[in-house]
Amino acid sequence: MQFPHFVTVLFLTYIIHAQAKINAGTLEGALKWGETSGIQKSARLGEGRYLTGGLDVAHKHISLHGSQFTEIELNDSINQKAIFVGEEAHISLQSLRFKPVGNLVAVVERQSQLLFEDSTLIGTTIKNSFEVNGGELVLTNLKMEFENVDERRVSNLVIFGESGGYLNVLKTSIDNIMTDGDRPLFGDGHASEITLTKCKFNQINIGHSSTSNFANNIIGQENVIIQDCSFIEVENVLMGGVVNGLNSNGNLQVIGSSFKSCHNTKHISEKISNKEYHTDILSGDASFSGVTFEDCTSQDFGGSIYFVSNGKLSISSTTIKGSQSYGGKGGAIYFEGNGKLSISSTTFKECRSLGQLIGQGGAIYIEGNGEISFSSSTFTECQAFGLQIGQGGAIYIEGDGKHWISSTTFKECLASGKENSEGGSMYSKGGQNKLSSTTFKQSLAFISESQSSQSNIDADQSKALGGALMVVDWKSGSSFSSVQFTTCVAGSGGGIYLASASGRIKFEVVSFKENTASIAGGGGIYAQDTKMIYLRYCTFSGNQGYGNEYGNDLHFSELGVETEQPDMLQIKKDMIYRSKSKSVEPRVYIADVGPQIDWLPDHYEGEWPVWASVAAINVVVYVVVRAVVHYVEYVVAEDALIVAITVASNAAANVVQRMDQVIMINAVQIVGVIKERDAKLKTNVARKVQINAVVARTAEEGRYYDKEGQQSQQRNGDGIAVVVADNKYDLRYGAQQPYAAYQIPAYQYPQQNQPPLPPPLQHNNPQVQQNSYSPQQQFNPMYQQPPPQNQQLPYGKEDFLQ
Repeated sequence: MQFPHFVTVLFLTYIIHAQAKINAGTLEGALKWGETSGIQKSARLGEGRYLTGGLDVAHKHISLHGSQFTEIELNDSINQKAIFVGEEAHISLQSLRFKPVGNLVAVVERQSQLLFEDSTLIGTTIKNSFEVNGGELVLTNLKMEFENVDERRVSNLVIFGESGGYLNVLKTSIDNIMTDGDRPLFGDGHASEITLTKCKFNQINIGHSSTSNFANNIIGQENVIIQDCSFIEVENVLMGGVVNGLNSNGNLQVIGSSFKSCHNTKHISEKISNKEYHTDILSGDASFSGVTFEDCTSQDFGGSIYFVSNGKLSISSTTIKGSQSYGGKGGAIYFEGNGKLSISSTTFKECRSLGQLIGQGGAIYIEGNGEISFSSSTFTECQAFGLQIGQGGAIYIEGDGKHWISSTTFKECLASGKENSEGGSMYSKGGQNKLSSTTFKQSLAFISESQSSQSNIDADQSKALGGALMVVDWKSGSSFSSVQFTTCVAGSGGGIYLASASGRIKFEVVSFKENTASIAGGGGIYAQDTKMIYLRYCTFSGNQGYGNEYGNDLHFSELGVETEQPDMLQIKKDMIYRSKSKSVEPRVYIADVGPQIDWLPDHYEGEWPVWASVAAINVVVYVVVRAVVHYVEYVVAEDALIVAITVASNAAANVVQRMDQVIMINAVQIVGVIKERDAKLKTNVARKVQINAVVARTAEEGRYYDKEGQQSQQRNGDGIAVVVADNKYDLRYGAQQPYAAYQIPAYQYPQQNQPPLPPPLQHNNPQVQQNSYSPQQQFNPMYQQPPPQNQQLPYGKEDFLQ
């Protein structure tokens, strides 16, 4: 039941779509064109087809927004070049469909801008859709719909007029199309600038039915910027596939993009020389940064990049892998011109130059008198093959310019041909060359199997020259510095083959280790004569030549001195300074002269023997160790003292802290005691105040009480001491009695239990009258006044009331 329902939905959709096409409106009516004179015009178009006779949008702002089935088409009955035409116009077209049959969507003229976003171009062959003549065209998420799916042809999507203009293509994917003839995909004129950003191009091929394939361009431009784009299986991508050679003063920038399985099918024969073909490419520049090339090929030159210009080519932080040139020049890069080539931090791996006759430059082919520089790059397993000649397994350079190579590594590179093989890693002819901090390792110049030999082993390797490097016609001033040649192999010159040079080539701190010359001499260096090299602090080890008539380290085909009695000592001094070898003799051999023993001694002059060096090193090490030990002991002792002081300081600090705590605790306790004593003192004072009040009152009454209750000796008013009985008081001399007499009844003891009276008080004062005690109350006039302060008793009222 679901399938018939689905079919019904599709049928209704088709009916609605067809009805929308039948009920066509006009674009002028939707925009109310002519009804109002405003500068800004906008409309949201519904589904259906809108016909138009073309709009003059000069000095206007037009905004159109459609839906999935909104289509705009130019009326066939009106002879109009484009739908939108005009200067200084701003047009925004979004989610629309256009079918430009023999017409243009728009002509973007001077100071105009057109935004074509999420919109679709329809046709059998989509071409001539936009013209830019002084304005700016922005294509965002461009879509194409082909009426014949078997012929997906595109050409001249954008053409440029005499005034040039700008094209920006953003977030656009173009898949499985064929460019028509020799027309480009973007631009066939002189664009001011073309920018491709975050675009994807997949399976774009060239239609080869056109009359010529030599001038085929995909972008014809002056300035091109490609950023964050990907190209997969694109034909002639950098030689017409998407970007062709630059016009005069042009500039190509490729940033963060990738090229995979792209191929160049152009064939440039020797009759049409590259210089004649590219006569308009004289000063263009190109730069590649953060780019990846993988498995790109060329039927002619330059598997990944083809550059012919007197401008500058700059490549940095780029990886090129598996690139091949079937034309035999530049497996990855073909560079021709008197400009400048700069390559840094770039990796070349498994690049190959395959020629029918000559294979040159497995990775790079360079021709011209410009300035060449390599730095911090690597070449691994690059190969140059030719049926006759193979030259420069990684690099082929020919020209009289300046060539610098620094901090670069060549590993397992190969040059091979059936007749000649030269420069397993590098073939360099002409110019001033300087190599520094560079390594050549496991490079090979090799004669491949020929018809007269049954295997590569049987092939004559006498024409295999320069296992790592082939040098031809170097200018004076050329040099090697801190360069290493390790396990390189050739028939002659396992490390280097020096064919010719205009002056001595300086080798400084260069090492040759385990290199092999399998047929002739010069396991390290093969040179034509002794005037070609100057060695300074160089080392040789384990190098091998063939037989006793060839030098294992150095071999010279002639002496190079026109005299019957040459000064061999002077020749040695002019050629070798403080260099040494560990290879077996003969280390140095000069043809027609013989081996030169001790020209490369085990250690150079002034150098200590090994045992002496070892002893000296041991002594130095001992002294250094002892000095370090003493220093460490001193430092340790000093550190120990510092640690002890620190520990003592910390201990003292802890003691002080604890003392502070104890003092604080004691202070708190003392404060508590003081407070307690203060409270007691206050209590005592209060009691004294109370006693004073009681004493004062009793004094007024003429009475005085003794808490002790025994006897009391007091002075009377005449200064005579009298003894009164306890608690006995008689009012004398008219003393006032404001209060009732306070009588304490005497306890009546039984007669037999009556306690004896105490004896009278004894004293030594003769003025004191001693009277015997009488039970009768004695007169005591002193009590008319309060007792002296020192005779007041510290008792309260409560004590008297007990």
